[in-house]
Amino acid sequence: MVDNEMAELEQLEQLINDRPDEEVLQFRQAQLASGGLNTVVGSLLAAACTTMLTLDSLSNVNLTVRGMITVSLMLSLMSVYFTLVQLRELSLPTSAQTLRDWLWNGRHRPRPASNKDPEKGAEDSSKPLKESSLTANILLQAPFELLSTAISLFLGGVAAYLGLAMKEEVILGTGDRPNNEAMLITFVVCTAFTLLVFGQALGQKDRERERCERVQAADELAADELAKMAKMARQQASVKT
Repeated sequence: MVDNEMAELEQLEQLINDRPDEEVLQFRQAQLASGGLNTVVGSLLAAACTTMLTLDSLSNVNLTVRGMITVSLMLSLMSVYFTLVQLRELSLPTSAQTLRDWLWNGRHRPRPASNKDPEKGAEDSSKPLKESSLTANILLQAPFELLSTAISLFLGGVAAYLGLAMKEEVILGTGDRPNNEAMLITFVVCTAFTLLVFGQALGQKDRERERCERVQAADELAADELAKMAKMARQQASVKT
């Protein structure tokens, strides 16, 4: 969690200091689009929680299930609300510079010297870096984190509901037998399979991204070495002539 937070702050810092205005405005548009999707998912989850709280059979199981669904409902509504706050904050900056100022915490720190060109590094080191704002990053990430927690609680509440209904033989449907055990097994298998496949894909993609970053860094280092060697060769040739 801390590593992800630091990586996000570093990306915002690069956006503030080194990226062109077009990328800054594209970042704003991407956040606005993501916020719109977050409100849709949060609203659907809130509707699902409300529907589940109206089930008559919910009164026949432990109160923990109702508590989990209620907290999920609250978090989904808060996710929608904070998304609206985020969209309002992002709609106020009308230019790339004002958005940079919104992402900035008002402090500077020295810029590290560039490893690519010593002369350019000495020039760039005189310009301090603007630090990214932790508060702005929280405003950007909080709606998604709240929604993720709400989804986890909802799935946990449904699993607890089915498990307690099976244990206490609560009739959830029609027929001679409640078949609560089959419903619980089906829910657990489908949910576990989905989370396992998607989680494995995300983990594999993270490893691929790290490998790509290492290869790209090695290629840039090799290109820098070749450029230095070519520069030295040109200097030696000019001295001989």
